[in-house]
Amino acid sequence: MDIAIDSADRFLQRAELLFDVHRYQDAEAELRQAAAQEPNDVRVHMWLALVLARQYSKQLASTRQEPSYKLDEALKEAKIAVGLSPDFAFPHAILGLVLLELDRPEQALRSIQEALRLAPDFPLFFGLLARVYVPSREWPLVLQAAEAGLRLDPQDVDCINLRFMALVQLGRQAEAGQAIEQALAREPANAATHANLGWLMLHRNQPQEAMRHYREALRLDPLAEWARFGIVEAMKARFFLYRLLLSFDLWLSRLSKAQARALDHWIKVALRALRILSRAFPPLLFVALPLFLFYFFFVLAAWTADLFFNLLLRFDRLGRAALLEEEITASNWAAICLAVATLCGAAGLILQNWGLVAGAVEAGMMLMPIAAIFRAKRGRWRNVLIAGAIALALIGLLGMLAAIPNMSWVFALVVAFVIAWFIYWWLAGQIDN
Repeated sequence: MDIAIDSADRFLQRAELLFDVHRYQDAEAELRQAAAQEPNDVRVHMWLALVLARQYSKQLASTRQEPSYKLDEALKEAKIAVGLSPDFAFPHAILGLVLLELDRPEQALRSIQEALRLAPDFPLFFGLLARVYVPSREWPLVLQAAEAGLRLDPQDVDCINLRFMALVQLGRQAEAGQAIEQALAREPANAATHANLGWLMLHRNQPQEAMRHYREALRLDPLAEWARFGIVEAMKARFFLYRLLLSFDLWLSRLSKAQARALDHWIKVALRALRILSRAFPPLLFVALPLFLFYFFFVLAAWTADLFFNLLLRFDRLGRAALLEEEITASNWAAICLAVATLCGAAGLILQNWGLVAGAVEAGMMLMPIAAIFRAKRGRWRNVLIAGAIALALIGLLGMLAAIPNMSWVFALVVAFVIAWFIYWWLAGQIDN
């Protein structure tokens, strides 16, 4: 038995070294051998859960594919570790980390709170607690948890970065700048710190300065997804229209998800009330109609802007390298829609065939379904959106084919497409929320 434990220890030591240099698959192989030697060693299952979760994150960062089996295995290993040593804080913390990756924040919160109950003086756990509140954008709670961790260890870089993120989102940019400069002075080679500094520059509308920090973050950690995403945003922010949309999006990100939903609800209530009032008092329509059109086109632009500007980035060497495979695929479909719209529009105007002109408009309108598909997470709802987009495309294609010989039922197909398009937009909005 002692020989087996010694052997397991050697595998564990090698796995830890491999983990430190991001060789997660090799670390997994060592841990599998350690598990075979000592299946009831809680350390083996803890490390195995962590390594599997990191492999998921690595593949997600490089391709945005979702090998959920890695997370399923990580969850299984974390639960085994908790079962083997329920009074040990670290298995609970790792279980919380895996549950965060699985997008189960409520369960993750319970696990991390249990870790904190068992070890209330460990700053790493407060960093995890702060991370739980990030997806729901509960920035005061993020700040509270990060500052609790910093009271225990003022040098904890994760808590420093999470505190910085919360300060930025709460509009306290002066404090955020001071905090991130201190973090950079303590650890100048930290990729997360440079990525966060890049986001601060974006909030200050300084995309070129943001780009410099994002590049440095990716140099330090080529898998830093937050920095890669920031580079794409900074490059698109060179375009004035996108910069306006980005400024609004950054402002919106400062609201919690509940506040953002409430804002959207009250805007819709106000527009509905304005529509009712304009029916009762027709002169009010001159005010209402421009507001309705502005709202419609603003929301449509917010949904489709990424498609347009990712397509433009395809003509830039760095832009092509920074875009993910899925973003490239989405921009390819956008290019096809725009090409069809251009060809049909030109043919319709030359031949004076208004059915083809309507087909060109329909091809342009297909940008919204494409954007909706790639905004949705992989799974059932994305498949629903794909099926709906195919149905819309078939209606539009039938209309274009019918328009060539000027068949009488072209108008009916155009009306059917427009009605189906609005139903699709409503459905996509429900899924997105």
